[in-house]
Amino acid sequence: MITKCSGMQHILNGFLRYRAKLRGELIEKFKIATVNLNPQAILITCVDSRIVASRITQANPGEILITRNPGSLVPNYNVLPPNTSRPEEAALELACLHDNIDTVAIAGHADCKAMNLVHDNRHQIFKSPTTEKESVLKSWLMANSVPTIHKYFEYEKGDFKKPAKFSITNGRTFEAYIDPENAYPNNDKFSMINTLIQLENLKHYSFLKEPLEKKEIHPYALWLDIYNGDILVFCFKEKRFVKLNDESYQKLVSDLNMD
Repeated sequence: MITKCSGMQHILNGFLRYRAKLRGELIEKFKIATVNLNPQAILITCVDSRIVASRITQANPGEILITRNPGSLVPNYNVLPPNTSRPEEAALELACLHDNIDTVAIAGHADCKAMNLVHDNRHQIFKSPTTEKESVLKSWLMANSVPTIHKYFEYEKGDFKKPAKFSITNGRTFEAYIDPENAYPNNDKFSMINTLIQLENLKHYSFLKEPLEKKEIHPYALWLDIYNGDILVFCFKEKRFVKLNDESYQKLVSDLNMD
């Protein structure tokens, strides 16, 4: 009879596998990273257990900072209560001011439970507030997703055939098509839009405003299709998410270098 192990036992089992197979290799990499810590990027992604960020990026210790929250959000704290905790801002400050990274990547994904929740409740923003107490998760997501909801309605009005405009800084905008071929369900379209909205939110952080304007900090959007393992990268030149593969790699690298 096979018994199901507890959550903590599952974690401990993983640690034992790490000790047996990876510890020796990683100790040497930890030593190198400690002496010469030089991360190249910060990745903001979702807490979803299916998103194994360090494995997907194949990052070694010291190469990439990773911060996670439900929905891969970069909150605009200007529209939130003053006493709101600001962990995402703290992580970006650590990365950009202390570790001097120049790349911020926002990574959304298919079937995002956080974005599905917002998508299902998108019409709520037009209703009068109620006294009914909502869950912390829903309240936080809805408070941070109003721009995504409005942009989704803009795309929906054009049947997702027309592009919409996004703003990285006041003088730096781009247009984006979202799945005009209708290959993905609407909740996944919503998740893609949300990923691009987070690029807009970076400019609301005072220490990022000038570096973004001077193009010293480079923001990018990624989207993981968990159904088939594909990584989609937003291509500013093509104004859309492009599947990363051997054929598209050079085109996407060229687009990165245009920034």
